[in-house]
Amino acid sequence: IRGKLLDPKARSVQLSKLLPNTQYLICVLGLGNWMTPLPEDLGTNQNSTDDLINTGSNLA
Repeated sequence: IRGKLLDPKARSVQLSKLLPNTQYLICVLGLGNWMTPLPEDLGTNQNSTDDLINTGSNLA
């Protein structure tokens, strides 16, 4: 396998044609704007942040 492009939502990939008992060097490049969340993810990020803030205030 020389290269494999994944769609932006992919979390894993299955590599085929690999042989058992063989060492491989695998390089992963993450290209793109990592600081800007996707529009559909904005709501879930805000909810998880609010949950963490509320949990932290209850611990004090």
